[in-house]
Amino acid sequence: MATEACREWRGDLGVEALGRLEEPERTALLAHLDGCADCRSALAELTAVSAALDLADAERVGETDLPIPSGDLGDRILGRLQWERTAKRRRRARNAVASLVGVAAAVVVAVMLVAGTHGGAHGTAVALESPDHRVHASAVLFKQVAGTRVRLDVAGLDDGEWYWLWVTGADGKRVAAGTFTASSRHENLTMSAALPFDRTKRVWVTDAKNQVVLDGYVASS
Repeated sequence: MATEACREWRGDLGVEALGRLEEPERTALLAHLDGCADCRSALAELTAVSAALDLADAERVGETDLPIPSGDLGDRILGRLQWERTAKRRRRARNAVASLVGVAAAVVVAVMLVAGTHGGAHGTAVALESPDHRVHASAVLFKQVAGTRVRLDVAGLDDGEWYWLWVTGADGKRVAAGTFTASSRHENLTMSAALPFDRTKRVWVTDAKNQVVLDGYVASS
């Protein structure tokens, strides 16, 4: 076999030559054979050997001085082939897991780079006012690639109620940054809106009745 990858199919080729390969391994092997001339040639040789075994005269073999294989040789060979097939599947599974871990790590690094590079060290603070004197809040806006990241610090909202965070540009069109459930305790939330940082003029929060509960404007630079 010409390549290291073809060695992965060695066990399956032997079992197929004996007519003992089962699904789904046989379907996978046939798919590989369609594009691999080396493995097709190896299977042809193994199949010829397997066919020749049926023609061997056991009595004549016994007349020679050659050692007679043990009766469990066939089972031992098949057991070895099965072990190689199992090991191959485990290697494939480990490679798949390693690939997923690598992708996940790359995503985490990318997110950290975006947050660190485009978010700015301090951001732009926005004071938020509320008609309810029990509610206190502020927001900090950060620039990011796909819009604006909003860090919201708030305390005093109704426990378990849903709220909507919005940002608005000069055109007055509101853009959703996310929803959250609040409590009367202090909370620190981070959400993002698809409105460019330099176009964000207003930050505000509405309740389930679409009433404004927090409102603030970005100071002109």
